[in-house]
Parts: sequence; structure tokens; C-alpha cells
Amino acid sequence: MTQCTYHRNYRDLKTGKEEHFECREPEWKGGRCKFHSKHYLKNKTEKDVIQEFEQLLDREVKISSVLLCIGYHLPSISLESILDSSRKINMYIYFNNAKFYKKIDFSDIKFSKHVSFTETEFYDTVSFRASEFSEDVDFSHAKFKGNSNSFQFTKFEKQADFSHGEIRNAKFIQTEFAKVNFNYRTFVNNTFFANAKFHGTSVFKNTIFQGKTDFSESIFSESVVFENTEFAPFVNFIQSEFKGHCIFNGNISNVSFLGMEIDKIKFGNEVSWKTQDPESKREKIKSLLNWVRNSDFKIFDERNLENQFKENKETIISLESIKNLYRDLRDNFDLRLRYETSGEFHVREMELKRKYREKHKDGKIVTVKRNPFLKHASIHWAYNILAQYGQSYYRPIYFAVIIISIASVYFLFNGVKSSDNEQIEYSFTELLLKSIARSIAGLIPFDIFNEQIEYSDRILRVTLLPVSATFFIALKRRLERKFRH
Repeated sequence: MTQCTYHRNYRDLKTGKEEHFECREPEWKGGRCKFHSKHYLKNKTEKDVIQEFEQLLDREVKISSVLLCIGYHLPSISLESILDSSRKINMYIYFNNAKFYKKIDFSDIKFSKHVSFTETEFYDTVSFRASEFSEDVDFSHAKFKGNSNSFQFTKFEKQADFSHGEIRNAKFIQTEFAKVNFNYRTFVNNTFFANAKFHGTSVFKNTIFQGKTDFSESIFSESVVFENTEFAPFVNFIQSEFKGHCIFNGNISNVSFLGMEIDKIKFGNEVSWKTQDPESKREKIKSLLNWVRNSDFKIFDERNLENQFKENKETIISLESIKNLYRDLRDNFDLRLRYETSGEFHVREMELKRKYREKHKDGKIVTVKRNPFLKHASIHWAYNILAQYGQSYYRPIYFAVIIISIASVYFLFNGVKSSDNEQIEYSFTELLLKSIARSIAGLIPFDIFNEQIEYSDRILRVTLLPVSATFFIALKRRLERKFRH
């Protein structure tokens, strides 16, 4: 009898070596056996295919400890026939490059040996609910095309590899991972990791979350890396706990860190809070002039608060919690000597104070907008314009130069008087120098030129006083940060 011609290399998860698989099943048609021919499933009823697969399981469990179903075309199958009384499978299982066209339910099964689903395609619902993997399991390059893929309450006691490929509507609720790799994995639609436990190293490099993602109340006991990870449209880490080293690098504009302790989080040099949406012309002008900080460092939770006001919804987000988060981010970057970014978050916190306030309403505290006039005619607003809330020491210099230039022109065309009020003829150069000196003297609250003080001098000194004060405040803050550590 002619043998199936299908063959393929695969990686032995136990040894890590590459092995060669050759199908031993008899040929059915076109050089392929019943399980490797994509046409056999169409010509036979699913019941017949399932029955033949059950016969294969009965035979393999008696003669081998390895189940090699590499490249198989299968409908909805069951592994019940090879389970012992405790629902444990004591075989190495390889479904590499297999195709499952119908619903797969491997729930509540204990896989005691290595399991591989490398490059497997699941076309319908998949469930590993409450299953346990005692050894390494490989789902790398597997494609989950069904509308629901559940790994709820599943335990991965060794390495779990989910790198590369797509998975739709993934549910990892209360799942436990020893070590897991989600590199280059694309999560389509909503994804749930709520209450998941990551006991070992967890890696999400170049991972894409295309729908809403919930990591709420998850626990990361060791290091976790989110590098070049795309979060859209919303990722929730509320009350998650990072006990080990955590790195975020890339765009995290859609990540909510409310209710988290972020002191152990390290934000990489490429981290960005800038939204991908195009800014309005007004915001672009503000950004260009750099008088008011744009939204580059506006976290998701503040933008969410703004959207609630735009949609006239009740503000359920605590204003104080967002301000606390900005303070935590500021302290986080201060600790790592990244003072420029730290200052950005200080500005964002002060802007929140300027725009919003909390008040009691119906027995609860709600966030409301401040009066538009007071918002743009307040000390906070002036402090932001003058020195970006004490973060910019060069901005007061700009204002001082402008004011002194205007004053110098005024004094130039109003003449320079001597101490006895006699008009003296000076050359234009002398007159210009004296006018500039007189204007610069306005930076000092007492007369050093022994000239007669006029009302214009007093007005100049009063005008320059807040400019000088904000300059020294900003300079003091800069020096304190420089020599703190």
C-alpha cells in the first residue's frame, strides 16, 4: 500500500532540536492520506472523519508516547479517548501546521507533556478553559480566526509561546502564566487579561492590541516588557500590580494607569503619550509658539475626562486621582533624572487645576469646569504664560527682553535728564545706551544710576517684577534638580 507523501520539519519541545516528520498513514488520493488531503473532509461527513481520528488516537496511545498530527485537516475533534481518570494526557502532542475548521473544545484537560500548536489555524471557536499545561506549550504563529478564543482559568506552568499571528476576542481572564511570550502577536477586537497572574517574565514586544484591552487587577510578579507595543483604542491597567521590573516603550497614549503604583515602572527613551489623531490648527499654533504646552504629554485619563464634558456625560473620573497620577509620573521621571519630561507632567497637573475643580453634588464629589473667564484671567494662567509653572527659566528672559526693548524705545524718544533736571544734549549712541541702561535698571527694585525716578520707571519695575520672580523660581528649581542626586 502506498504511503502518504506529506513530510515537514518540526521542533522537538523536549530537546529543542529540529526533527523530521514523515506521515505513516496510507495514501488516499493525490499522494496524501485522509488527514493531509484538504479534499477528504469535503467528501466525507464530519462524523466519519471524527471516527477515523478516534481510531488513530486509540492506536497511537498504545504504541507511542508522542501524538504527531502535523499538517492535519480536522473538524471538531475531542481528546477524551486518551484522557485518564484525572483528565490527564500523558503524551507529547504536536498539531503543528494543522487546520481546525470547526469548534475546538480542549477545556479542563491536564496536558502533562509538551504541547505544540505552531502555525496552526483555528477557523472557529477555541476553548482551553480551565486546562493545565505542565510543560512548555507553543502557539507561535498560530492563527485564531474564530470569534471567541478562551483561555480562562488556564494554567501555564512552564514557558508559553504565543508569539506572531492573530487572535480574535481573546480571553485570558484569571489565567496563570509562568513565563509567556506575546511578541509580534496581534490581538483583534477586545482582549481580556483581567485578574491574570504573570508569575515569571512576560514579554509584549511589537505586540498590537487593536481593540479594548483589560489588564485590570492583574499581577506581574517578575519583569514585564511592553516595547514598541501598539495600544488602541484603550488599555486598562486599573489596580494592576507590578512587583518586578516593568518597562514601557513606545506610544502609550491609550493606556490608563489610574489606581496603579507606578514607582517600579521604567519608561523607555522612546515612550510617547502623543495621540495619533491630527491636532486642531489652534493646538498646532500653540505647539509652534510653545507658549502653552500641547497634548503631547496629556495622558489618556485626562483626555477621557475632556470627552465626558464634550459628550455632556456625568464625570465619573476623580479629578484628584488624575492629578495624583501626574504627580506619580513626575516623581518617576525625577527619580531617573529625566527632568524635562518630569516638568511636562508638572505642567499638565497645573493645567488641570486651572481648568477644573471639584464640588459636592447630591452627596458626592464631582468634577466641574471652572468659569471660562477665570480660567483665562487667573494667576495660574499668567504663571503658565510667564514661566510654564516654574519649568522654563528662558521664557521670562524672552519677556524681559521684549519689555526692556519697548521701554528703551520709550526712553529714547522722551530724552534723558540729568540729576538736576537740566536737559543735556547727547549723541544718538549715548542716548541709546542710557535708555537701555535705564530700562535694564527696571529689573532691580532700587536705583543704581542715581537718576530721577519717574512714574514710567515705577511702572517698568512693577511690570518686570513678576518676570524677575518667575525667572529666579524656575532657575532655583532647575538647580535643585541638577544637584539633587
